[in-house]
Amino acid sequence: MATAGRVDRARLTRRLHAATAAIALAVAVSCSRDDAAGDRQASGASQTATTVGAAACGDPSLWNVSDSAIGPIRIGAPADSVLHVCPGTRDSTVDYRNMETADTARMLFVPVGARDTVRVTIEPYEQRVGAIAVRSGPFRTADSLGIGTPITRWRGIAGVRVLYGDHSDDGAMVVPHHCGLIFAISGGDVPPADRTADAKTLVGWPDTVRITEIIVGPCSRE
Repeated sequence: MATAGRVDRARLTRRLHAATAAIALAVAVSCSRDDAAGDRQASGASQTATTVGAAACGDPSLWNVSDSAIGPIRIGAPADSVLHVCPGTRDSTVDYRNMETADTARMLFVPVGARDTVRVTIEPYEQRVGAIAVRSGPFRTADSLGIGTPITRWRGIAGVRVLYGDHSDDGAMVVPHHCGLIFAISGGDVPPADRTADAKTLVGWPDTVRITEIIVGPCSRE
């Protein structure tokens, strides 16, 4: 019985990861990185923001990306704790008609530095951080994967998998040693059949393909 419970929770976690990542990307597509506030519209999503403060916080180059966090914002943290990270955080409500687990979700926009924004999607039932996303700025993993990283960097990485669907128009990549991270890609013709792309497959992809979004979500290896 306990085993079944763990499996059900793992499945729920994967569905939540997909849903929160989809929301983060849907809203990110419609928002420029230095948009001050107001109402935003996106395909499949709408968002109304309330400003908590006015000042951006921190140096984005110091906000490292890990498998469970971007800077001080961590997966599973209480939603309200994010509001204290930066006085300029905007508290928003997102309507997402394709989401399986809820009709609306809470999203927080955390300004970092002069031009960059960290988008935080809140899991609707437990009100904890479910996904964190960035699409600009110097945010990097410990092995220097970040916005703008070219496909050439991925050709020597073992275990690369390609995802399609809501993550990106051109797809997204995941790797075993970064459980919880999704790297959305764009910038070239990525063959839709390459769902199990490996180092050899990536050799045939154009060098213009680059990381355009990083999404941090729950890690589940089950």
